[in-house]
Amino acid sequence: MNKLEELYDKYCALEDKKNVDGNSKEALEAIKQSGDALKYISNPSEQVYLEAVKKDGYALQYINNPSEQVYLEAVKQNGYASKYISNPSEQVCLEAVKQNGNALQYISNPSEQVCLEAVKQNGNALRYISNPSEQVCLEAVKQDGYALQYINNPSEQVCLEAVKQREGALQYTPSHMFDSMISSLPDSLKLLSPSKTIRELAEKNNKECV
Repeated sequence: MNKLEELYDKYCALEDKKNVDGNSKEALEAIKQSGDALKYISNPSEQVYLEAVKKDGYALQYINNPSEQVYLEAVKQNGYASKYISNPSEQVCLEAVKQNGNALQYISNPSEQVCLEAVKQNGNALRYISNPSEQVCLEAVKQDGYALQYINNPSEQVCLEAVKQREGALQYTPSHMFDSMISSLPDSLKLLSPSKTIRELAEKNNKECV
């Protein structure tokens, strides 16, 4: 029997037993193989909880009244585990979006710092922010220029940073600053002068927004 088959047999045995003692060595070993095994363990210890979410953040859904440390370890493993947390602390929110910026969608009323960390990890997390600050917008487009599409009335500086990151972001630039923005680009990027296609896309997008 190879190692994979051995682990699978242990997991199946645990499933058959159902209510395994949460303080047993057997429980801890099972959790280290699969966080999902938590649902078959009765009265798990804090150590078992921690091992479970370190293995799989989604194991958080099987825990009643988890500690702050368990929350933190869960979102460090998988930012999306934050969807199982009501009223997460600022630190939990920060760790969640650092792991996956899109975890921001599960956070109500995120702070400015949480928003910043989210877009630094994934610029497109900007879509989950209402009325983002200039700084958040700048960080978002620096990470992914195409995040410009989620910004209403972007400043020229934001547009410039977006195009520096991705030339194709020109298509999301407001028409009234399209040409002046290009003239502000460094010489190295002016060599990437916008094609007719990109200009046409920009004009089309602006018309659709009117």
